[in-house]
Amino acid sequence: MPTIFKVPVLNVRGSKNELNKIYMSKFIKFTKFLLNTNDIHKIVIEPNKYYIHVVSKQIDGFHLGIGGFGIGNISSYISEIEVCEMKHSIDYKIVSDWISKNE
Repeated sequence: MPTIFKVPVLNVRGSKNELNKIYMSKFIKFTKFLLNTNDIHKIVIEPNKYYIHVVSKQIDGFHLGIGGFGIGNISSYISEIEVCEMKHSIDYKIVSDWISKNE
C-alpha cells in the first residue's frame, strides 16, 4: 500500500514578517521545469517511485436553470507527475530530499 505525504497547511496568523514568508511562493527545481509547491495536492510514495498530484487552476462547469430549479456541474483537473528512481534519478533525489526536509 502506498504512503501518502500531504503538504502541510501554513498558518495565516502571525506577525508581518511571518506573513511575508507565507505568501512567498516556493518552488521545487526539477531538471526540466519548476513546480510551485502551492499547487501540490498530494504525493503518493511507492517503492522507488513518487506520484505528485498537481491541482490545476482551470475550472469548468455549466448550469442549466428553468423556473428557479436547475442542475449543474463544476469540475477541476488534477494532473499527475511520475518521478521514477530508474528513469529520473536526479529528479527522484530532488523530491526525496524535499520530502525529508519537510517531514
